[in-house]
Amino acid sequence: MEVFLNFGLAWISVLLALFLSVSYITKKAFIEFPSKRTFFIKLNKKVRMYHKEVGIILLITGLVHGIFSTEVLFSINWGTALWIISILLGISWMLRKKLAKRKGWIYYHRVLVVFFLFTIVIHVVDVGGIQVFKAMGPGPSVEIIETTEPPGSPTSSPKSQEKHVTPESATPDPTAKPIEGNIYKDGTYTGEATGYKPGLVVSVTIKDNEITIIEVTEHNEVNSKFWSAPVLVIPNRIIESQDTEVDTITGATYTSVGIVNAVRDALSQALVSGTIPENMILSGKRN
Repeated sequence: MEVFLNFGLAWISVLLALFLSVSYITKKAFIEFPSKRTFFIKLNKKVRMYHKEVGIILLITGLVHGIFSTEVLFSINWGTALWIISILLGISWMLRKKLAKRKGWIYYHRVLVVFFLFTIVIHVVDVGGIQVFKAMGPGPSVEIIETTEPPGSPTSSPKSQEKHVTPESATPDPTAKPIEGNIYKDGTYTGEATGYKPGLVVSVTIKDNEITIIEVTEHNEVNSKFWSAPVLVIPNRIIESQDTEVDTITGATYTSVGIVNAVRDALSQALVSGTIPENMILSGKRN
């Protein structure tokens, strides 16, 4: 649900912004293309009928998206800039009578629209592009390096001995099937691990000795351009392979590994017989 409120509403907001832009585009179109004048005039009237309502919906979806994006809403970032510009667009309409004395409110409204569309492009690039396509592609796996974790360190785990990994591409062992061959109790279990930050929580549902549902229910990850893809993809990869040895997402290895470790934590609570792979810790600089 949280993924939709961030990732889904982001693109709903973009579509709403494009819809709002149609009124200006069609107005220019029936001037530039006189042969299609009647068509563009009719289209312009239809979209203008819902212009105000769609603008209000855009404000709401943009705000909800900002709240769930893990960026501080009222901070210096392109997402907040977009929301502020959308508020100014509404204000320009509300003050249309007063602004009529100074070039007309529509002049300022259109200038803000240009800034709004330009900022959308920058914001999409800033968060890593159209991530829905990136999410479909495989990322590099991680190379496991044996190390000894000092007792009492922040990354040590009381539940299992951990290993360091480096976010480098490596060919996974095709014979490694840590989930297959184990026996689990049916039910829904909660697991927790550290991704980029502590507090990454997953819910894992097991039925007939098979993982059926994995959902990231809580996290404190920073910047959606790093965490949104693994939150969408890693659970599906684990379910499809019935294996926690899955490829990570390029540029988001910390969150990817955190999800895997959290799933392993949940599986350890359901385990009747067999073994759970040792947890991993990323070494080196963070993203």
